[in-house]
Amino acid sequence: MTVGIGYLDGPRLARGFYAAADWVAASRDELNRINVFPVPDGDTGTNFSLTLRAVADALRALGDASLPDTATTAARAALLGARGNSGMMLAHFLIGFSEGLNDRVTADTEVVAAAVRRGADALERALDEPREGTILTVARDAARAAELAAAGTPDIGDFMRRLHHEAEVVLAKTPEMMAVLKEAGVVDAGGKGFVRMIEGFVRAINGDPILPAMMPLEGEAVIPAAMAGFDAERDFQFCTEVLVRGCPSRPPTTSGRRCTASAARWWWGSQVTS
Repeated sequence: MTVGIGYLDGPRLARGFYAAADWVAASRDELNRINVFPVPDGDTGTNFSLTLRAVADALRALGDASLPDTATTAARAALLGARGNSGMMLAHFLIGFSEGLNDRVTADTEVVAAAVRRGADALERALDEPREGTILTVARDAARAAELAAAGTPDIGDFMRRLHHEAEVVLAKTPEMMAVLKEAGVVDAGGKGFVRMIEGFVRAINGDPILPAMMPLEGEAVIPAAMAGFDAERDFQFCTEVLVRGCPSRPPTTSGRRCTASAARWWWGSQVTS
């Protein structure tokens, strides 16, 4: 069997993040338009894009580096640069992904699949009230697809293309999992941002250009989310992130404890509560 890309290393991971940041940025308006959960405030695309931009900027400042250093830098940048709910959820995933690489200098498809699984698990553990039909569902099913793909191919490119395909499949099912999405005629914006991120990696592998703008798919709603005519859950209308520097002797006992401990893992002498 001919293998196009047999392993992931630091520079390859960084190039993937550069493309992912650009591709999500090109999709920003599209993601904002379909943002109806948890609040239809039309900012998921902006928040997801800015979080990935923080990752890309940090990796460019780092330069070519080892896989562990690159992954750790990406996770730390996502944590410190997270914007909104979607950005913080992405940070949780990337922290788990970084840990899942286990300081490998290079990673084959099986190691990458294990890291994706670790990222999805970290994200799920961070949530006090996990909801199906969100980025959580997409990440978890992507992890399952990654494990199956790794068993079938040693080629990183083929592996990522299979992963992207399965992520698209589960994303299309999110309206059936959440009534607010079905009523609005859209898929979950955070989940779609996650899929666009994977797609950016695939485009980097394929050598495909990053288009300046993304148009909505045929039949997809284009009403700005903030103007969507349906009821949404409004009990909590504000999203707040707090970065606490220092190293307390024990985790906080607030309702954000699980989120905090999972997100920061006591890394870098900091914690995050959201």
